[in-house]
Amino acid sequence: MPEWEGWDEFLGREIMTYDKLKDAVQDVGITSPLDYRNNVKEKGWPTPQTLKKMPEWKSWNEFLGIKEITYQDLKKSVHQAGIKSYDEYREVARLNSKWPSSAVTLRKMPEWEGWDKFLGREIMTYDKLKDAVKDVGITSSLDYRNNAPKNGWPSNQTLTTMPEWEGWDKFLDREPKKEWTYEELKLAIRKVGVKSSKKYQNMTPSKGWPAVDTLRNLPEWEGWDEFLGRKK
Repeated sequence: MPEWEGWDEFLGREIMTYDKLKDAVQDVGITSPLDYRNNVKEKGWPTPQTLKKMPEWKSWNEFLGIKEITYQDLKKSVHQAGIKSYDEYREVARLNSKWPSSAVTLRKMPEWEGWDKFLGREIMTYDKLKDAVKDVGITSSLDYRNNAPKNGWPSNQTLTTMPEWEGWDKFLDREPKKEWTYEELKLAIRKVGVKSSKKYQNMTPSKGWPAVDTLRNLPEWEGWDEFLGRKK
């Protein structure tokens, strides 16, 4: 409609400025972005996306009237809450706007000391980490990556730059992967009836076959039809 002037004008509502909205939000005790989002429809407030586009917007803490928390106070609160992993921290941070929810924001704090000190955990040596990983049955780098956040382990990148690092096979206490020749691999996949690239990819972790990208870079590679023994 050419006459459209927005919902406030259309519904005859008072047009709410940023400062009026801020006062209204603080008056009803909204204390987190999630709390604000859950009240948007009932109160007729702008969505978070619209709110953040307002020229006066600075941050959630400023908007909600919450004092910025210091690193030391945050660390103390985390210890008191018994939080021992980033996943646990993130869940609590979603409900507490004083706490930065982003790991990137935390690591940018000048006092940042690493996750172990921040969470009050025992600093895990390489050998202790190796034992912990073995105890829970981790068998691959992907498995490790998926389990690292909830267990508070170093990222794959941090792990592989430790001075004790000797490779995934030794770290995971597993037999080294077989070095496949192209012909050996071709015979092996045909023996178990692999007829598609998708099936090859799905069976690769359990069979110890080369990844698809590695396979395609082999000098003998001529395409999936030749490799799988399919008729063109």
